[in-house]
Amino acid sequence: MSACKKLVEEGKIKYLGLSEATPEEIRAAHAIDPLTAVQQEWSLVVLNLEKDVVSVCRELGIAIVALSQCPAHGTQGGSPLARGLTSAMVKKEEDWAKIGNGGGAATGFQSQCPYLQGANLAENIKTLAPLEEQAALLGVSAATLSLTWLHAQGEDVFLIPGTTKITNLENNVATA
Repeated sequence: MSACKKLVEEGKIKYLGLSEATPEEIRAAHAIDPLTAVQQEWSLVVLNLEKDVVSVCRELGIAIVALSQCPAHGTQGGSPLARGLTSAMVKKEEDWAKIGNGGGAATGFQSQCPYLQGANLAENIKTLAPLEEQAALLGVSAATLSLTWLHAQGEDVFLIPGTTKITNLENNVATA
């Protein structure tokens, strides 16, 4: 952060942010030079930052960015959609091959996330049933409702849903 502060002072960069930082790291970095944003995984399934990261960011006036997955994996929506899980397109592990760029989700980050595999995947899919039911009642996709929920978490929350498909882009835009 000290090196970044020097770059800000030299006018070489304007804004500073952190990714996947703890509250302690956020406070320490912000004390050196004000942070503009903190980027974290946040979705209806991944809520751990709500315990303390959100409150620290709000206390310090730092925006929260619900980060997106690497475009190379091509999964609909990235982390704001729990790596594609809250799109309701995945009902079992084999379904990861149906999403992403050329089915890239089957071998992408999803294959490394414990919450997206085996018994954890099955349990998480069960917990998303109300999301699918409500989306159907509203006439929107589960992905759209999931992103809309995240938008509703505050004016200081920004989403970067990633996609490689026009239909998914249209769903992402509909959340605004």
